[in-house]
Amino acid sequence: MVTSKLFCLFSILFILASHLPPKAVFSTVRLLITAILLAVCLTAAAQQQRRIDSLQTLLKTLPPDTNRVYTGIALFRMLVASDPQRALPYVREALALSQKLRDPKAEGGSYANMGIAYDIQSDFTQAMECYFKALRIYEKIGYQVGLAIVYNNLANTYSKRDDLDEALSYYRRSLELKRRFAPADKVGIGHSLNNIATIYDRKKDFDQALRYYLEALEVKRETKDKRSLGYTLSNIGIVYEKRGQSEKCLEYQRKALPLFEEVRENVGIATAYSAMQQAYLSLNQPEKVIEYGEKGLEMARKLGSKLHLEVISGHLAEAYSRLKNYEKAYENLSWRTSLKDSLNKEQDLRKYERLKAGYELEKQQIANEALQKDNRLKAAENLALLRDQQAKEARLQLTELSLEQQSERRMLEKLNFDREMRLKQVETARLRKEQQAQQTELLLKAAVIRQQYAWGAVVGVALLSLGVLSFVLYRNNRAKRRDNELLSRQKEEIHQQNRRLEELNAIKDKLFSIVSHDFRSPLNSLQGLLVLLQSELLTEAEMKQLMVQLSERLGVTLHLLENLLNWASSQMEGLRVRATTFDLKALAEENVRLAQGLAAKKRISLVSHLDESVPVHADKDMVNLVIRNLVTNAVKFTRPEGQIVLSAAAAGKLVRISVHDTGLGIARENIGKLFSTATAFTTPGTAYEKGTGLGLTLCKDFVVRNGGDIWVESEEGKGSVFTFTLPLAEN
Repeated sequence: MVTSKLFCLFSILFILASHLPPKAVFSTVRLLITAILLAVCLTAAAQQQRRIDSLQTLLKTLPPDTNRVYTGIALFRMLVASDPQRALPYVREALALSQKLRDPKAEGGSYANMGIAYDIQSDFTQAMECYFKALRIYEKIGYQVGLAIVYNNLANTYSKRDDLDEALSYYRRSLELKRRFAPADKVGIGHSLNNIATIYDRKKDFDQALRYYLEALEVKRETKDKRSLGYTLSNIGIVYEKRGQSEKCLEYQRKALPLFEEVRENVGIATAYSAMQQAYLSLNQPEKVIEYGEKGLEMARKLGSKLHLEVISGHLAEAYSRLKNYEKAYENLSWRTSLKDSLNKEQDLRKYERLKAGYELEKQQIANEALQKDNRLKAAENLALLRDQQAKEARLQLTELSLEQQSERRMLEKLNFDREMRLKQVETARLRKEQQAQQTELLLKAAVIRQQYAWGAVVGVALLSLGVLSFVLYRNNRAKRRDNELLSRQKEEIHQQNRRLEELNAIKDKLFSIVSHDFRSPLNSLQGLLVLLQSELLTEAEMKQLMVQLSERLGVTLHLLENLLNWASSQMEGLRVRATTFDLKALAEENVRLAQGLAAKKRISLVSHLDESVPVHADKDMVNLVIRNLVTNAVKFTRPEGQIVLSAAAAGKLVRISVHDTGLGIARENIGKLFSTATAFTTPGTAYEKGTGLGLTLCKDFVVRNGGDIWVESEEGKGSVFTFTLPLAEN
């Protein structure tokens, strides 16, 4: 709520600032943005607490219905990560109320969320009991998306207990349901694939881990979540390192690093540097290990991550040892040992806290069960647990049978592969022997031939030496000339290609500059107007006035966009002239009608003096854009009560079209900049209208493409006359 109000205030102030001089506008907008961002950052933590307080207040006022159930669950989810003990009463109340209302979906959600609280407190038995209760409810009502979520939570719990086979089984079920019933949830599917890959990694089945990481990578590319994509790339590189493919590890870490740096994910950066250290150790490049180790230490110190510091210092110790710099090696090894001891102490402390919390929770749970459950409920739950255990044993037997079959199949595949390799080795040896024999035979034949022709060659050389020498010199000179000509042509082609690449690069820079500077301000202004229209705080008269402003600014922005796209297309050689014969008078009058609205607002007289039809042969769309740009520019730079006149006159096989205005005129030193393709020259209009500076450049390009020319005659303060020519149509 606070953020939306600040945004509305920013939009109103931005519109008011549009009436200030340009320099004052930029300073005002910059200060406003800085102040608002600072206010949002300072109030973020307070907003979270206010949300919790508001939900608690709302919960007290709600009757015992479904809204109260889901409000309690929402309040639980906001508190569970930081204080699970404080969060549990809300989800217990939601569970009791959902059972009373006979709402199975809400009841299953309550059990699933309660399991999360127990999982956070490392009470895995209670967590799994809640998850299985949620599963039975969801299976009964056929809620597949809920089943996928609970399967994933169960897999997380089994993973924490190092029961990797069960974790893998439930992760697979979760993935299958997500693909069948929520295929659009790319984020959830990507997480499931990543979880499965992590389990295979822990099982040291690196081929399967790599397969699922690569599949997760393709899914995450669709989500465009750069942070998650960076971690998947880094994990793929780590798996390649474990497979002994250090170069592949480096390749993926280099892909991950830019993504981490872009989103400022310092943990990911430190992890990538550590993985690159390990890869360079495997490649026996200790200098590279030290280079990335120093970068990793700097990032780990910023994070205060003892785990990263311990791993990176260990790699540095190994690298310095290989370089026989034993002083540095001992220094890093000592540091690593002290960090490792500190980490062990912290882990023991956390373990003690978890045990203590589990003990307290268990005591409380026992007390609650003693008050709430009777012997018949316990018997029913025991029966359910027994059935679950039997089902688990059956799944384990099936899994073991499947694993045995897979092992036998892999053994057969390995035997077939070994047999094929031996056959290929025998065949290769035979071919090598045959090749050696053939080479020996050829050498013997060559020796005999050389001996037979030796004497004849001596005589022939003596007789033909002079002629051969002359011929060789002649041929060499001709070949050199031919090579020089070819080299000259290649140099010219390379020079032309470089010049074209420089032009395209300049076009790209110019295009990006215009998009980032000239479109940001009108689009921000449009966004501010839309926010004000949606705020429901304006009167009807104000809304009508804003709608008029919105329409005007949208028209200007669309005109800028059209000019920009046409200019970019023409510069990239994407436009072709499609010449036809058409009536210039009709086209001119159409553009006059379209511009009458803009001219009327400034009380400008806009008329066309084309009294008769003027048939021309050119691209009608290009000519239409030229006339529209010239008329729009004339309106932009003409003062109120001014006049704009369109006229045309034949000149041999051409027709001259002129747009005369009584506007500001153009300074003599700026006339040469108007049609330049090197720079985009623009000045504000009489009503501070802005432009991209592309309109006249685009006009010149289109006129020249149609076989004409364009020029301007102007005197500062007395108006301008823009004239261009087009070929007349033949009778």
